[in-house]
Amino acid sequence: MLLLLLPIGLGFLVGAVFGGARPAARVIAAGTAFFVLLVVWAQGAALGADAEVRALLAPLAAQAGLLTASIGAFTLLLVELAARGLGLARQREEARTGEGSWKTALRTAFVLLVVLGAGLGAGVLLEAHADRLAPWRDAPLFGLLAFIGADLGRRRAAVVRELRRAGRLLLLAPVALVAAVLGALAVLPWLPHSSAAMIAGSVGFGFYSVSGPMVTALDQPAAGGVVFLANLFRELSAMVLVPLLARAGLSAPTAAAWGGATAMDSTLPFLVRSYGSAGAAAGLALGMLLSVAVPVLVPLVYALLSAG
Repeated sequence: MLLLLLPIGLGFLVGAVFGGARPAARVIAAGTAFFVLLVVWAQGAALGADAEVRALLAPLAAQAGLLTASIGAFTLLLVELAARGLGLARQREEARTGEGSWKTALRTAFVLLVVLGAGLGAGVLLEAHADRLAPWRDAPLFGLLAFIGADLGRRRAAVVRELRRAGRLLLLAPVALVAAVLGALAVLPWLPHSSAAMIAGSVGFGFYSVSGPMVTALDQPAAGGVVFLANLFRELSAMVLVPLLARAGLSAPTAAAWGGATAMDSTLPFLVRSYGSAGAAAGLALGMLLSVAVPVLVPLVYALLSAG
């Protein structure tokens, strides 16, 4: 766990010291985007290089879909009830989705799936060298965590300010956490992996590029594959479902909770188009808090459950 948190801390220090420089934001954004794609590719390669996992890829995708659906159902129910109880469900503007949101969703999904497929193919081709390449498997993850830490360090004042302004919205984060754990527990009998890995992966909140590789490093490639795909499905489904949730009358915090950690970046445009300023506030508050929490929660939950 400490090994995974170290690059975040180092990146935070670098971002705090040098983040004020003019090109820092562009460099961090470009580095983060590069390492996200590299992590997706590496995760695909790890799956493709394991013959047993490769043979079970279709079942792994089905298990990931089941896990995503269960977490989503509990999230919609519990977060919407909590939002109504806190008086946050009224913060909704009329849905106003646009064509651009669908194009962005399809383009993002296409790029991620192509990179994942390329990684799978590379893993098959490099299977004979898998043992020699294994020590380097987690290197892209460490690079991504360092850039995430640098971004947090660069924006540390804004992060603190948004969290202070969020108020009652932040009370929904523990509800989303409980919903994710309950969602994983509900389908554990149908997931042939360790309960520690599945429950830890359930609190990835759509942060697939971190949660999947983390579980792979902590547990088994097959378990990491399920977690990676489940969180990838969560992000992609959020892009498609947020406009539908708005039309169905569900609150902005509920839609943001479905997006999880992605609500502050990739799914934020869909929240804004569907809910206006309420979607922006919910996405930034919940997304920011969950994004910061995921790299800590995943290894912590796994360690606690493994110790038990």
